[in-house]
Amino acid sequence: MIIDVTDLNYETLSFTRRYDTGRYRRGRNIYDEGLVEITSVDKKDDTNYYIKASVNGNYDMYTTTLKISGNTIKESTCTCADYNNGNLCKHIIATSMEVIEPHYATTKEGRKKLQKKREEEEKKRLEEIKRKREEERKRREYERKYSDTLRTIEWYKKNSNKKNITTLNLPEIYLEANEQRNNSKTSELAISVKLEYFMELRDNETIQLSFKIGQKRMYVLGNIDEFYEAYKNETEIYYGKQLTLIPKRENFEEDSKWIFDLIIKYAKIAEYSDKYNNYNSYYGRYYSHESFLGKFI
Repeated sequence: MIIDVTDLNYETLSFTRRYDTGRYRRGRNIYDEGLVEITSVDKKDDTNYYIKASVNGNYDMYTTTLKISGNTIKESTCTCADYNNGNLCKHIIATSMEVIEPHYATTKEGRKKLQKKREEEEKKRLEEIKRKREEERKRREYERKYSDTLRTIEWYKKNSNKKNITTLNLPEIYLEANEQRNNSKTSELAISVKLEYFMELRDNETIQLSFKIGQKRMYVLGNIDEFYEAYKNETEIYYGKQLTLIPKRENFEEDSKWIFDLIIKYAKIAEYSDKYNNYNSYYGRYYSHESFLGKFI
């Protein structure tokens, strides 16, 4: 009885003959490229099948046959020279893979079934892409909508004298936080801030820079990302108990502004590299990303 290859439900097939890994690899390539087409499947009974296939080879079109009993390929043939030399060739291996998961059907009904299966798989793939994009859109929308709220709560927790907060009254927090912010901006935010840098040559190739920030007392500027985020959002940043500032260029001493520009410039480069993943290939000849913008002493 002639049936379609898509009606077979093999998960694995084994050979009674040995084959080497090189032929297996080349057979996998032939299968992956869709160069095998099962031309007929003759069902002898529920466990025995006779398979015939056409394989597009490097030099010719080859015909292969498989005799399957249970999950074992008992006999196999091919019209190629390698098989005639006594080997289990790559065309037979590729044919066995096509039987397990076919690229093509052998009957009109089988082609319809295979087409329907592929359309369903493509539909699921597109739905998954759409779902992930919608999740990403909602995440960005949430961050955009509530970013001010989240920053205010974090700022409030950090600066409020109230301990063990169990509930959050948002209107009260906004009023109190804004009042504290306004007071700090008029009387506490630092201006005329100094920046200092220290340069060290590592392994004769990499220059590592570290920075300090302050007025009378200097603090380690240890987190460039945090400094850069405060610069972009124009929010306060804290160093110890004595230094609070908004990292704007005008809040630094004249002699420190070029160092400020340097930090912001390469923080932007690092941000760009994280998004497009080409920093090392383009700038790696000149600077070490980790040593320059990573762990600062």
